[in-house]
Amino acid sequence: SLLLARASSRRGEVGIRMALGSTRFRLVRQLLTESLLLSFLGGLVGLLVAYGSTRLILAFRPPIPVPLALDLGMNARVLAFTLGASLLTGIVFGLVPALRASRPGLAPVLGSVRGASGGSDRQRLRNGLVVGQVAVSLVLLIGAGLMLQSVGNAQAIDPGFETEQIAMLSTHLGLHGYDEARGRAFFEQAVERLEALADVERATLADKLPLGTGVSTRTLAPVGEEPLRDADWPALDSTTVAPGFFEVLGIPILRGRDFGPTDIEGAPGVVILNESAARLFWPGEDPIGKRVTRGRNEESLEVLGIARDIKVRTLGEDPRPQVYFSFAQDFSPMMSFVTRARGNPAATLRAARAELMALDGSLAFLEAKTMAQNLEVPLFPARMSAMLLSVFGALALALAAMGLYGVVSFSVSQRTREIGIRMALGARGVDVATRIVRQGSTLVVLGCLLGVGVALFATRALSSVLYGVSATDTATFVGTAALLIIVALVANWIPARRASKLEPVLALHDE
Repeated sequence: SLLLARASSRRGEVGIRMALGSTRFRLVRQLLTESLLLSFLGGLVGLLVAYGSTRLILAFRPPIPVPLALDLGMNARVLAFTLGASLLTGIVFGLVPALRASRPGLAPVLGSVRGASGGSDRQRLRNGLVVGQVAVSLVLLIGAGLMLQSVGNAQAIDPGFETEQIAMLSTHLGLHGYDEARGRAFFEQAVERLEALADVERATLADKLPLGTGVSTRTLAPVGEEPLRDADWPALDSTTVAPGFFEVLGIPILRGRDFGPTDIEGAPGVVILNESAARLFWPGEDPIGKRVTRGRNEESLEVLGIARDIKVRTLGEDPRPQVYFSFAQDFSPMMSFVTRARGNPAATLRAARAELMALDGSLAFLEAKTMAQNLEVPLFPARMSAMLLSVFGALALALAAMGLYGVVSFSVSQRTREIGIRMALGARGVDVATRIVRQGSTLVVLGCLLGVGVALFATRALSSVLYGVSATDTATFVGTAALLIIVALVANWIPARRASKLEPVLALHDE
């Protein structure tokens, strides 16, 4: 839109050059060179912004135990792409204004007055581009507003277990040459030493923590009600835990009991189900004492207790069926030491690490973090989306404001004679400013209407990562549109105020 305004403002100069014998090709080449220079300078500014943004992006690495090597440095391919994009932008968006400004018809050009806006077709195109900028910025800002609300709501969701005083360290004894017998002895001794620490209230074992990166499922079926095909057996989220797991994480056993010292290898097999699994297998019945099996030829397992439902994979999920197996009967070399701290869980984490290293100096930890850090995993998509949409929305808002300012400023400069005549006939400065602001506000309102329509469909793609807020939240739509309108009014008011300060005599004299 700014290139269109610039080319329109120079039609008088172009007409004079053509009258003096300049060819249209030379004029187009000159105007196109200027647009290429502007786009090239814009590309340089973009490179500087991108270079400064890499640190921000790297700060939002996924909170996963596997390190990610992200190469975000400037290289030849990035520079070549930026140069190509700048040149293409300059050619595509500079060629049309150049062709329009240099088309034949000298008499209308030389005889035109500055009060004209450069043609209704060009004005409509400029206005259309501004409306598009406003619409795009509104869509991005609405998305950012939804994601920011979602992050706040997600942090307030009750996951169903303790999140403040928990610390965990995970290891894989198979990587250190432990067999099952040595592994069992090591885990038992390690838990005893951890519970002896002054900072540790209780310690236990689990093969994974809820809302972490690991997911494991097991197929189960009630004994005596086996489906016709193994494929029909329901898959339940599975966790292997040691006694004390439910106490450490604050998950209540609603019926029955926790695993105990008698539920060991060789004893009758036992499991604990959550509420959803119990309802799935025995709706309306008491599941305690009933039996399930993991396969047609495997022994059945007795249901010892029913634990409260918790969030297993994501904070926004509906209750999922889950089964807990006894570590003593279902050994795994990869387990996590889970501790409830009496004080600062970060300090407890350091003390626990030192104690385990004293037990085996070669021990390597796959993960070492607090539960608060573990919760960053499910929150990462929402936080990353909120950050990106906020940045892009702010940039789009700035571009829309600059585009609107440019169009209104150009319109004011083209209407200097008209404004001078109006003020000479008694029009007040506030009347002139109001008229100009009304012109820009019309574009903003049209852009907001278009943006809201697009956002109603675009934000549905965010539904899977939104917590506690609808993808069509009315307050977010209205508040974001109000913010955009305020910024746009400021961009309108600056050239309008300048126009209201014009001296009529000087304005007419300049014409």
